[in-house]
Amino acid sequence: MGTDFRYFASAAKGIESILATEVESLAARFESAEISRIEKGRAGVSFQGNLSAGYLACLWLRTASRVLLVLDQFDASSPEALYRGVQKIAFDQHLDISETFAVDFASSGSAITHTHFGALKTKDAIADQFMRKYKLRPDVDVKNPSVRFNVYVLNNRATFSIDLSGAPLHERGYRQKMSRAPLKENLAAALLFAANFKSTFDAGGTFLDPMCGSGTLVLEAARMACDVAPGIDRSRFGFLKWKQHKRRIWDEVVAQAIACSNVGLERARADQAQFPLVGFDNDPEAVEIARDTAARLGLEGIVHFELRDINEAGPLRESGNGVVLCNPPYGERLGNESDLVSLYRSLGDLYKQKFKGWRGFVFTGSPMLSKEVGLRADRKTIFYNGPIECKLLEYSLY
Repeated sequence: MGTDFRYFASAAKGIESILATEVESLAARFESAEISRIEKGRAGVSFQGNLSAGYLACLWLRTASRVLLVLDQFDASSPEALYRGVQKIAFDQHLDISETFAVDFASSGSAITHTHFGALKTKDAIADQFMRKYKLRPDVDVKNPSVRFNVYVLNNRATFSIDLSGAPLHERGYRQKMSRAPLKENLAAALLFAANFKSTFDAGGTFLDPMCGSGTLVLEAARMACDVAPGIDRSRFGFLKWKQHKRRIWDEVVAQAIACSNVGLERARADQAQFPLVGFDNDPEAVEIARDTAARLGLEGIVHFELRDINEAGPLRESGNGVVLCNPPYGERLGNESDLVSLYRSLGDLYKQKFKGWRGFVFTGSPMLSKEVGLRADRKTIFYNGPIECKLLEYSLY
């Protein structure tokens, strides 16, 4: 392998276009990232780049689920073909025999349909290669491996990768507690991108979530506004024990991210016009969790969480504008759909009465409840919250 690697940043269905824009912005922003051939694909974005590009992707992509480094593609039309294809990869270039590994396996439209069998066949091929060369083999650790390999077989064609992320990238590393049914952080970031929050913020606007739960949308908006890398609080990545990991390049990438966040946070603390970004909720425990998280992240004064019912919500200042966005319950996990009608009606009243001049957004998985908002949506964008098809509804609040 040379200095130019093939990467695939995976994402939830519906986020691919936003993620592609994120990858393009990495290429434009960081001189050390030599990124080319950016292509939107099935459940993610592929691109070429140097090692710095892979590190930057792991640290800075807000909407990605994982960053995979593609090692090879080969025929996997049978278990034997899969085994032969895996055997062609020189694993001692990537994994020390004293370390551990795991294999994630998935397939679609292929002869190998049993994921556990596919993973087992892949593990056998890796272990057998080490046994032939060294008479020893690395151990398997499913929960906490040194290196995690990823195999995806589509129409009998396997893509074999190293998972540079390790744990999924929505696990930012700043959470100690969460409220019930929280949004994943990368989905929250995607909603903020779709709502053009950063453009609104750069033009002088602010942000408010009237039903913030444990504060995911507000925290993600604050870190976006303050140029804080989403992965800066993570203590582990999947590449740290990869044999081709270059500590010097990674340290440079991290130092650059720390410098960006220091500048952004200092600027935010001096800005009385756009900050704090605000979250309200009627659940005392959720508000307390949000406040604790903000304090640990050094966001006090930059975000503000307060115990308020939706009927008492509203901008903290009479002047100004911004984005008001919330993710109300929609019956799948919290509450029954029929019990939530009055909540959605109250939300529509709140937007009309308190947020004139703002842009309003509601993220919901219930078509029936979305009609109860009582506002005509200018735009509807489909996202998936797990398996649930949801829509981000945009309203102009004149």
